[in-house]
Amino acid sequence: MLRRFKSQEQRRACGGSCFIEIQHSQKPINTAKLHSVLPWALSSLYIHDEDTEAFYREYGELFGDALHANGQKGGLDLNGINYFDPAETARIIARLRDRQPTDSELLLDWLTDGAMQNGFFVLGI
Repeated sequence: MLRRFKSQEQRRACGGSCFIEIQHSQKPINTAKLHSVLPWALSSLYIHDEDTEAFYREYGELFGDALHANGQKGGLDLNGINYFDPAETARIIARLRDRQPTDSELLLDWLTDGAMQNGFFVLGI
């Protein structure tokens, strides 16, 4: 369900642009900066649109309060921009370790690497 790509060409060959992207935040975020996120980072994890329902079923509840582009907090929005700050990231890691959904090892490794100091984004389709 979760995928990593070594190049943009590999990503395009696997489905073009029809992915949910889970991306590290490069710096601390406020609402105004949510609109300046650049998609298609090679360090990101991707979920193909064919796996969207399964992803939401297994992970939707685990991703707690996201900051959305409108400045409101809420659940995971698979059609929008979701930001999870470092405190929420720690809560997500604890829930992943407890529930262990499909591909949770890959997501846990990704979430616990050194790049997570500023939280992360889930960029919807």
